[in-house]
Amino acid sequence: MFDWIKQAAGLRQSVLAAALLSLPLLVGHTTRAQAQPTLSISAPADADEGDWATRDPSFKVRLSEVIWGQTIEFKVCFSGTATRDTTAAATIPASADYQLIGATGRKRLQAPQPGYFWPIPQTSSCVTETIPRGGLDRVVEIWIKGDTEIEPDETVVATLSLIGTPPAGVTLGTSTATHTIKNDDHTTGKLPQVSIHRTHRLIGQIVSWCPPVFEGADAIFTLIASPAPSSPITVTVDVTDGGDFATDGQTGSRTVTLGTDGTGSLTVTTVNDNTDEPEGYISATVQAGSDYTVGSPSSASTWVCDNDLSAEQEQESQETLCATPGLLLTSAVGSTEGAPLAFTLAALRAPVPQMSVTLSVTQVGDYIGPAELGRRTVTVPTSGSVTVSIPTVDDIVG
Repeated sequence: MFDWIKQAAGLRQSVLAAALLSLPLLVGHTTRAQAQPTLSISAPADADEGDWATRDPSFKVRLSEVIWGQTIEFKVCFSGTATRDTTAAATIPASADYQLIGATGRKRLQAPQPGYFWPIPQTSSCVTETIPRGGLDRVVEIWIKGDTEIEPDETVVATLSLIGTPPAGVTLGTSTATHTIKNDDHTTGKLPQVSIHRTHRLIGQIVSWCPPVFEGADAIFTLIASPAPSSPITVTVDVTDGGDFATDGQTGSRTVTLGTDGTGSLTVTTVNDNTDEPEGYISATVQAGSDYTVGSPSSASTWVCDNDLSAEQEQESQETLCATPGLLLTSAVGSTEGAPLAFTLAALRAPVPQMSVTLSVTQVGDYIGPAELGRRTVTVPTSGSVTVSIPTVDDIVG
């Protein structure tokens, strides 16, 4: 009898302990907050409008979870800076940017492709749609017209609202979404590419693309836009000095205006000092801008030479100048065929004694006889100059 009473008491304690252990689980189950289903709208990614065709981005209306027992009716209304077509024309008119196509606004094709749908534009600014029982989302489609018109970026704003009484607990989540139609047209249809080049210098009658610039002279760069803009554009160029030659204020960020011919010029002035220094370079690099893209080459450099001598070089130079005078050959004045061409060869310092100089005679055309062409020796007298006469041929050839 006593043992049975103890067993009964132990059983009651076990049942009570099990009930106590399960109590937190029951409490947690009954007090956990239930997530409420929401209906939200999202926009397609922003994109260029294109030049001629249409594209059909879609706004998506989606439930956060499936509702099995009831349909959900909603409305999406459109606004924004883009112009919506209200005519429901077969082709988007020039005055509009896009058409609104509802998910139900489609016509089933019977032939030649039965089962396919053809979108039907809407005249209203709003579209009414329904998510069926057990459904999760619907799409609202727009058609965007591509063109070559220069215009700002434009927006299509979709605003979502519920119609009637939604299923218990269903609320609106994100209710607005914006798609941006990016303008991809510019003054020439596309942004011009801007490249930069070292400008050639004219030395006598010789054109050289790669001469050094001596300090004191200008380093000049040519910028070219392709295609040429229909109105002037301003290009930013970064100038660096690889030595100590550029005038103050000439380096750093510079701007160059390119006209409708597609060219512009950048001049970097240098300082002519009396300091012997190593050679260096001046570089110019095109920076990114809103009215152009950076082309190739995007940078150019001009080598700059020092024109100052060290003390030893100065002494050697003076000795060389005293030993050998410099020469200057002056071009002949234009003449008619049959009359001689007269060149003047002069020494910068009268030679003592007289000196012999070798000249080479060439021609462009057919005015000088073969015997007069080629190399010849001319003597410069102690007076310092001599006239070199070259006869021409008087013929009857036109």
